Amino acid sequence: MGLFLGLMANRPDCLRAALERHGALFERASASKMSAWGLAFYQGGEVLHKKQPFPRDEPFQWQAFLGNLASECVVLHGRQATVGTFRLENTHPFRFRSWTMAHVGTLANFAARRPALAESLPDFLRRNMRGDTDSELLFHLFLAELHEVGQLEAMDAPQQAVVESLRRVVEKIGAMDRDEAQSSVLSCVLTNGRQMYALARGTSLYFRSHRASASETAADSDPSLCRYVLLYTDLGGSEGLRDFESVEEGQVLLIDRSLETHLLPLSR
Repeated sequence: MGLFLGLMANRPDCLRAALERHGALFERASASKMSAWGLAFYQGGEVLHKKQPFPRDEPFQWQAFLGNLASECVVLHGRQATVGTFRLENTHPFRFRSWTMAHVGTLANFAARRPALAESLPDFLRRNMRGDTDSELLFHLFLAELHEVGQLEAMDAPQQAVVESLRRVVEKIGAMDRDEAQSSVLSCVLTNGRQMYALARGTSLYFRSHRASASETAADSDPSLCRYVLLYTDLGGSEGLRDFESVEEGQVLLIDRSLETHLLPLSR
C-alpha cells in the first residue's frame, strides 16, 4: 500500500512555503509505517529522482530527505510493500520520458494477472519495466493507452486523452476484478511536470489550494507570490486534513498549469 503527496506551484521555492504551512501533514507522513520512500521532481523540464528503497529502523526524516529541493512540480511517495521486494526498481515514483506516477494500492490477484497484462503492452513499454510491482505495470498500462491515442510524446497532453486513458485502464482492471473477492485499489498521481492528475479509486484523496490572502497581497504586490496546490492520500482517514477538499471515489483531480483545479468524472 502506501501514501503519496503531490505539489504543483507557481515557482520553485514554494515547496518550502508549503512545508512550513502544512508541516503537520508531512509529520503525519513521516510518522507512518512506510518502509521505503521516493521523490520525483522537475527541473529544467527534466524528471529527477531521489529514492530510499530499503527499510530502516529510524523514523523517516522528511526534512533531510527533501533537503533544499526547489521545484514547481513534486511527487513524494511512501511505500509499504505488498508486491515486489525492497529495491530501487520497485520504489515509486516510476518514470517514462516526461511522465511519472506514484500509486497507493494493490491490484487484486496480481501474480495470476501479470503475464496477460504485460503481454498487452507495446514492446517498447514492456522493455522499459525494471521492477516486479503491480504499480509499475499499472503505470505502463496508462502509458500504453496514451500511446494508443497518439499523446505519449505531447508536451501538453489534452486532458480528455489523459482521463480517457485512465478510464480505459480502470475498466480493464475492473473487468478482471469481477471474479475476485476484493477489488483492486488504484489511487494514483500522474504528472508530466506541466499538468498533474490524481485518481481516487479505493482510498480517500484530498487537496488544498493556497493563494495569496488579501493581507499578503497588500503587503507585497509582487504577482509571483507563492501559489500552489497540495494533494495527499493514504489509508489513515481524514485526521489533520480539515482544511482540505476531498475528491470523490471515481473522480480525477486535474491541476493545470495555471494551478486551477478541476474535478473530472472518470466514467463517460
